[in-house]
Formats: sequence, structure tokens, C-alpha cells
Amino acid sequence: MSHLIVIIFNNIDEAEFVRETLGKAEGQGLISLDDAAVVVKDPNGKLHLEDEMNPGTKTGAVGGGLLGMLLGFLFGGPIGGLVLGTAGGGLLGSLAKTAIDKDVIKDLTEALKPNSSALVLLLREASNPEAALALLKPYQGTVVHTNLPPGAEAALRQVLDKRDYD
Repeated sequence: MSHLIVIIFNNIDEAEFVRETLGKAEGQGLISLDDAAVVVKDPNGKLHLEDEMNPGTKTGAVGGGLLGMLLGFLFGGPIGGLVLGTAGGGLLGSLAKTAIDKDVIKDLTEALKPNSSALVLLLREASNPEAALALLKPYQGTVVHTNLPPGAEAALRQVLDKRDYD
């Protein structure tokens, strides 16, 4: 089962930095990601989706495109729906399997302010949760949604509550 994690950051670049860090952790075998995408709200309030398509999610791309189009209406009307439908199809197809609901999308769109970003993750597993959490210490963000077990969610929220540059 994949765990959905949605984290908001107070600047445009930080979600991408975290995605890169987690990609390196995946390469080291610390975590296993099904997919990761960055949503950015630019200074004008326009949303941009940067999906990192993983080979395992390509099967969800067609259904995800349709789901993305539906969810995209929440991000900015029909044009936003078309953009999300094509750019984020694989991720959104995977999200459909994790029972993402309209409330999660609503929370994300309301929490994103201009000049901010969000990281949407589908985490398959963490082989070394302590090491994976340690990688997040330099970053500060707000967990908007997760379906992690309560203890893991609390640890994630604690790590992201403040920057720690040990």
C-alpha cells in the first residue's frame, strides 16, 4: 500500500529541493517512492504541476488524465483541468488508488499561497524511517495530508516543524 503525503513549503523552490533529496534517498535504498510531484503557485497565483513520472505509474496515466482533468477544475477551471490532466496523469492515476478525495485537493489549494510550493508523494515504504526523516531536517514545511500511521505522521510533522541544519 502506498502512503499519500502532501507537504506545503513557504517558497517556490523548496518542494523541488525536497523531491531531489528524496530521490537520492530512494537511490540509496532508504525509501521507495511510487511517484512524486511538485505543485507551485507562482507570484500571480497561477498553479503549475511538475510530475516526475515513474515507470510504475505509467499504467495509471490514461485514467489519471481523466481524473486529473476532473481534479484540475478545482485548481483553475477547464484550462487548469486540461493542464493537470495531461501533465499529472500518472501521479493522479496513482492517487486515485490511494482514495484521494476532494477534501485533500481543497486543503492543498487553500493552503498554497502565492510564491509557495507543495510536494505530493506516494511513498511505498521506508526501509530506514529514521534515516529518511533525518534527510528532511534541513527543510521546513507543513503536512497538509497524510495517511501514514499516527506515530510516523507525528515524527514527520515534528521534523518539518523547524529547520535543523545539524
